[in-house]
Amino acid sequence: MYDHDVTTSGPRDNANTGPGAAEPGPRMPVSELARLWSSYAPGLGAIPARDPRAGAFRLFWSRADENGFRDFALGAGQHLIVGRHTRADVVLPSDPDLSLRHLLVVPEGTPLPSLRLVDLRATLPIFGASDRPARSLTVDGPFAVRLGTYLLGGFRVGAGAEPPPATLPPMEDVEPPSASEAFRTGGTHIGHDAGPYRSKRSTHITMLPRPITLVEASDAPSRGPAVATLIGRRDGKTARVALREEDLRRGVLVGRADKCLDRGLREVMTMQISRVHAVLLMDARNTVWLYDAGSTNGTLVSGTKVRSATLAEISPFTQRSTAVLGDGIEVELAPP
Repeated sequence: MYDHDVTTSGPRDNANTGPGAAEPGPRMPVSELARLWSSYAPGLGAIPARDPRAGAFRLFWSRADENGFRDFALGAGQHLIVGRHTRADVVLPSDPDLSLRHLLVVPEGTPLPSLRLVDLRATLPIFGASDRPARSLTVDGPFAVRLGTYLLGGFRVGAGAEPPPATLPPMEDVEPPSASEAFRTGGTHIGHDAGPYRSKRSTHITMLPRPITLVEASDAPSRGPAVATLIGRRDGKTARVALREEDLRRGVLVGRADKCLDRGLREVMTMQISRVHAVLLMDARNTVWLYDAGSTNGTLVSGTKVRSATLAEISPFTQRSTAVLGDGIEVELAPP
């Protein structure tokens, strides 16, 4: 049975929020990945999209007798949080090694968007059909990856979409010449044929660097000029962190955990901020988005609770909005 919602128990305290010394191996054999795809994907493909006129990815997950799906609209500002936390959009409750907030999923590129899976500094990496670990990646067609003991997969639905293949789709790992090249091409494989994915021989999985923390953004040697300054304010205290283009392309984590905090921001953040409260990410149009990561106390813009907001546009710099995290921490981007 396919279900949009999975009933879960409350999440345990999560220690799996930082990178380990060595990457853990896959928790599921490729044969099980293929079996789960063949068991569930064809049936899911027969279910009509809620809005057949709009392009979307049908994201689905499966583990033993637990499975579900969710249609994800491919529009600006759309995103999903995947993890064990009950506030996640896709709740995967049965693997205790998954993080509370494990992945951010966003559309990537134009005019036919891919999906980007962004690691939120979880302990377990992502594995496709190979045993090569990935921390962030894009997919440009039907895909299935191993996330702990779960299959996480998807395929396009809606206008112009074709049914998913009956068997595990062929997938090819692509290593871009450089991180900056991958981001300039929107995460898609250079030279990849355009058109419906059925005309391609395989889905390309483009490997990307994982997001950085504000500590890394402030401590790392210069990798180029800053394009924006992140400013945090609370109770008369202000902290600033210079951000470079590559930082914003990779993603910048904002929250109260040590992995997210710059030394200045320690004085600004409070316990009302989630461990990974939000992610800053610049898209292919050079717009910097703030994505709420399923935070406990939410994010406001102009007094309204939001899931995402545009903070600024780069080149030329144009400030768009100020976000308020939790109980009153103002976050905005200013010129460098």
